[in-house]
Amino acid sequence: MPEESLGPTPDHLLRLAAGRTTNVLLELALELELFAKLKGKAVPLAELAGTWDMPAPSARFVAQYLSNEGLLVYRDGAVSNSPLVEMTLTGDSELRFHLSVLFKYDLSLDELREQLLNPPVSQWYQVREHGKITDPRGVLRQTPDRWLLEMVTLRHEQRIQLGRALAEQYDFSAHHKLLDLGAAGGGYCIGIRQLNPHLRCVAFDLPEVIELAREKIAEAGEEEGIELVTGSFFTDDFPAGADVMLITWIHNWSPEDDRTILRKAYDALADGGVFLVNEFCFEDDWSGSIEAVFSAFLMVGQEGKSGWAPSYAEIESLLEEVGFVDLERRPRLVIARKPAAS
Repeated sequence: MPEESLGPTPDHLLRLAAGRTTNVLLELALELELFAKLKGKAVPLAELAGTWDMPAPSARFVAQYLSNEGLLVYRDGAVSNSPLVEMTLTGDSELRFHLSVLFKYDLSLDELREQLLNPPVSQWYQVREHGKITDPRGVLRQTPDRWLLEMVTLRHEQRIQLGRALAEQYDFSAHHKLLDLGAAGGGYCIGIRQLNPHLRCVAFDLPEVIELAREKIAEAGEEEGIELVTGSFFTDDFPAGADVMLITWIHNWSPEDDRTILRKAYDALADGGVFLVNEFCFEDDWSGSIEAVFSAFLMVGQEGKSGWAPSYAEIESLLEEVGFVDLERRPRLVIARKPAAS
């Protein structure tokens, strides 16, 4: 019988405490393009300072830190990128984008204390109640008057990539019509249609978001394949007739409001249709990806006006509650089905 885990080691705790310094070192490495300068080669330690254009003692220290974290490989007196870094951090990538977002939210102790002990109303509840951001703490490190624009446009290319990734993970070939709930700039629809050009898509979002999406859809030449529909999760019916439906990040709303959204989705989905929840899920014991932890932090708000970061089991429970069956888990994805008509 395996011994029960004692939990984190002292070294793990020390690494957590050292994070304030070490995460800045990683940010600096990306800013100085240190990984890009090593792309495709192993640089002898004696040449590293010249390759990185920094003093030799500094180059040695930074290389030691990055090697200790498994980002570089030091072997036979030379330094090279690890395989993951070589693939993802020597140029633009989804991982590099996620890292840049994390770096932006580096908070002081005072800021973190305020954010957790006196949380703001979550940004989506501010928009729902007032039509705009009224407490800038709800869009931490972002510009309140540009928050919606940045959410739709600056992350658009990432959403296209994520849409393609979803289409590689889930087979849309048997479907005819996709409804994307909270479609933002339509990036998921564009990415999914790149691999499934037969699929007709409907992008559903708030009027001000759809106006931004219209430009993005036109830029992609997708006016014929993607229909734009304006509406609210809470005051409008969802377009009916889709045989597959997608919602990304139910963490924006409370579990109570998610129940409302999922019931409306169930009613609008065609009999026998498939419902996809794309989410940074915790595992059932709350282990899992750091993306889920970060998502949970960004969604903290006043009680009743806060988002949340669900586990797979919590999402499945909500889906079963409104009538979905045949649930299936995949990374960042829960698949459910509406029973076929009897």
